Amino acid sequence: VAVSGSSKEAGTQLEFLRGMSNRLGIDFISLATNFRNFQAAAIGTNVTSEKVQRIFVGVSEAARVMGLSNDQVKHAFLALEQMMQKGVVQSEELRKQWANAMPGGLHIFSQAMGVSVQDMMEMVKTGTVLSEEVLPKVGDALHQKFGQAAVAAADTAIASFARFANNMRDVSVATGNAILTI
Repeated sequence: VAVSGSSKEAGTQLEFLRGMSNRLGIDFISLATNFRNFQAAAIGTNVTSEKVQRIFVGVSEAARVMGLSNDQVKHAFLALEQMMQKGVVQSEELRKQWANAMPGGLHIFSQAMGVSVQDMMEMVKTGTVLSEEVLPKVGDALHQKFGQAAVAAADTAIASFARFANNMRDVSVATGNAILTI
């Protein structure tokens, strides 16, 4: 969130992340760290903040539904960050990073592009798959596929514990702030 252009935008993004963290039952610190890094990767591209959020929501919803670990989610976002920074989707990030971190990720990617996996890989080899064009489509495809299921998946013991841990962290911060004002 530190890469925001203004304090107002940073506040808006914090609200977005807190809401998403509570809705999906995801650890806020992990979520915010992944978002900050992904958002930073989008700087200098034509990917708007709104598109960054759409991609982020789709990946996070898919992660919740599939029960991915924080480490898997981190690696999925790392793959997308590298694609974003390079401007094109390359085989290394797509096959070795994204597909390893996100089960079914190659199929979702190719569906978002409207082609078969084989055709997509041929396009990737030629360097014609622009990340700023395809990643928002991937985010939308993930949201369409997992958005509704994420609501049910967020009603689990693991998600409830993440919400509890987030609330305890908030209480701790508020208590510390109150002590500092004494």
